[in-house]
Amino acid sequence: MNTLRDLLGPRRSTEPRERDRFLRRYGLSRNPFPPSRTILPEVMYNQSAALKKFADAVDAILDPMDISRRSVAVVGGTGAGKTHFLRHCQYLFKSYTDEEDCGRYVEVEYQAGTGSSVSLVREMLRRADDRCAKDGEFDLINGLINAGLNSSHVRNVRMDDLRKSLLTLLEASSPDFEPRDKNKVFTYEHLREVMKRWLAGNTLTATERGQLDVSGRLATAPIMIRVMSELFALAQSIEAIGGVLLCLDEIESVFSSGIATAKVQTFLQDLRYLFDESVKPELGYSLTIISASTQRGAASLRDYNFPLYQRLGFESENREELKSILSFEEAQDFANVYIDYEKVRSEEDDVVRRAARSPARSLIDEDDLQQALSKATPTRRGWSSGEPASQAQLLEALHHIVEEKRRETAAS
Repeated sequence: MNTLRDLLGPRRSTEPRERDRFLRRYGLSRNPFPPSRTILPEVMYNQSAALKKFADAVDAILDPMDISRRSVAVVGGTGAGKTHFLRHCQYLFKSYTDEEDCGRYVEVEYQAGTGSSVSLVREMLRRADDRCAKDGEFDLINGLINAGLNSSHVRNVRMDDLRKSLLTLLEASSPDFEPRDKNKVFTYEHLREVMKRWLAGNTLTATERGQLDVSGRLATAPIMIRVMSELFALAQSIEAIGGVLLCLDEIESVFSSGIATAKVQTFLQDLRYLFDESVKPELGYSLTIISASTQRGAASLRDYNFPLYQRLGFESENREELKSILSFEEAQDFANVYIDYEKVRSEEDDVVRRAARSPARSLIDEDDLQQALSKATPTRRGWSSGEPASQAQLLEALHHIVEEKRRETAAS
């Protein structure tokens, strides 16, 4: 059997240093073009119109005491940068809310192609737990308790089992609480874990149901959505969270992944219900949904569930088509955005900065860029001006061109 040493050969300690010498010449510490569709969320090229729509939607939910709901839809072909755009929006949102101390906002990214609204609810709850944990809370429930939750808040909850379970947790959080079970197992910490499993739709034992004071499991996605919505509404009312940013990626995959039609319809109806439940009179939470899809996926959504198509912004001014790279000059600007980002990042390394002998932008010449463009188009005849180039394939091609230059330098 071959070992990794047999396959790779002996490791030469000088090789990384020789290979990096090429990049240091340009004041760079690594290849500025990410490989294999790796996303740099900090970097974005030429999508100002879509970003303005995103900023307007975010602005509407940034008041934790004002319930708002907004949606933005972005459309683009395969490799047009839809997932990249969603990640960039999350990066901007997180940076802004942290810098401005806006409160706890929950960011959720979800691949729509799973076709499972139950897993979507679980992911939203998990991300809410993570966001509270960032501020030193154990999870969302603990964040509610420490935000000053009291019985008067809980009595406004309409779902009977949710209200009773929260009252149980509130009582158990008292320093002088004594577990009611014979073996004294159901402490506050244990009850909190039981409640988290109940919120996720898991089956509890009869003892667990009795101790938590719930009648049964949350058996369907709509019930889970309603319970989660009430929980988030309560959390926002006492500023335990400020709102939710939900990024729905690859809407088109719902219709192309082989999921049964009935399941597709159910999933879409559940999404519509989640959207509608987020804002109700005196009971709701702020929600911004950004959806990304191909043109064909958007058309399928329109045919399957037109009300959801409207709610997600595909039929309004909140829809924006991502701009493609259509000219050599745009491709050059696109490459320079990545080179400039890496140049700034590399300036923190004194060794790299002192070794720079050539302008960073000279890393890629016109021939390199023409070669990369030819690999970033779906046709075999090569790229021509006005033909859209895939951003993902263009980055991949540029990455391999730089790697080849590094190998040639190391070998010389």
